Amino acid sequence: AVVSTQSTGTYCEIKYKNSVVDGPQHLVNEIRYIRENFDAEQQNILLESVERNAFFAHPEAVLVGMLGHEDIRVREKAVQICQECNTTGVPATRVYERPKVNRMASDISHLCTMRKQKVSQYSNVRYAGRWVFRTNKDEWALVTLPPVLAGADLQKYKQHPLKLHYPCHTQSVEQRVALTSTAVVDKTGYQRQLGSALAKAKNRQQ
Repeated sequence: AVVSTQSTGTYCEIKYKNSVVDGPQHLVNEIRYIRENFDAEQQNILLESVERNAFFAHPEAVLVGMLGHEDIRVREKAVQICQECNTTGVPATRVYERPKVNRMASDISHLCTMRKQKVSQYSNVRYAGRWVFRTNKDEWALVTLPPVLAGADLQKYKQHPLKLHYPCHTQSVEQRVALTSTAVVDKTGYQRQLGSALAKAKNRQQ
């Protein structure tokens, strides 16, 4: 079954590349697979499930992933954003804002919308000149420097990709494998397996 194949494939990728640096790329791969292999209704059900657990689409995770990217241009962009993240007015304990996931993302730098707010008489004075990202509430929130990079020499990542040993493997990965595996065992035939997995995913939204 397509769902089972994707779940197993994603699980294996995560087990093979299990650093938190790889998390955003795993998310991009999953979104791309769903986009290319399911119809619009099925995509909506699956992507809504993905979005609820899309912690790697948050700017802090995206920046870490960009700094570990093999393309030097991506790393240079991440260094620029990190250097321009103004910590003024950012509380020590931050409220987690869920990002609005870009369902058409083809690379990690576009998983969520990040931009530098223009300074003008019409801009929000609070965020003028600062990097912001779009939340799932269609509001703007500040992009903050990932804590793991506090005090780091960012310039070195232009030449050498960031390496971290924190795992990106989470309980949601195991839950997804269990969901699709159960569907495969309980149902025979692709359509029944797919229907069972989608029904369970949709039921969890209610």
